Amino acid sequence: MRMKTILVSVRYPVNKNGKKTLKYAYFLAKLINAKLKIVHVIPKEFTIDPEIIKKNTIKKIKPLMPDGTPVIIYFSNLITGLKGAVKENHADLLIMGAHKRSLLDNILEDVIDMDVTARIVRRIQCPVLIVK
Repeated sequence: MRMKTILVSVRYPVNKNGKKTLKYAYFLAKLINAKLKIVHVIPKEFTIDPEIIKKNTIKKIKPLMPDGTPVIIYFSNLITGLKGAVKENHADLLIMGAHKRSLLDNILEDVIDMDVTARIVRRIQCPVLIVK
């Protein structure tokens, strides 16, 4: 039986909600003896050095995570990046925070499906756990 892999997707830079999601993912991974990896999906239009992103993330999460927790960076749109991360890392579970919806999203909910979280859940090829 191969080791379970949990990916936790958080925004960069890691904010208060991201820390909450990371904390939840860490304790779940520890509970089920799974390997945990952090994923940042950065819009491809941004030109940020991935090493700076990793260094800043590790510095910010140091109190929450053990040393050596891998930070993976994808320069892509969110759904494509997450699909690639899940596939390349053979993820058994993706954990992410809920994306906030705007008033317009709520008004148009029945007309146009604009909910990012729902689109991700439908397109990712592994179970997705949403931390609210």
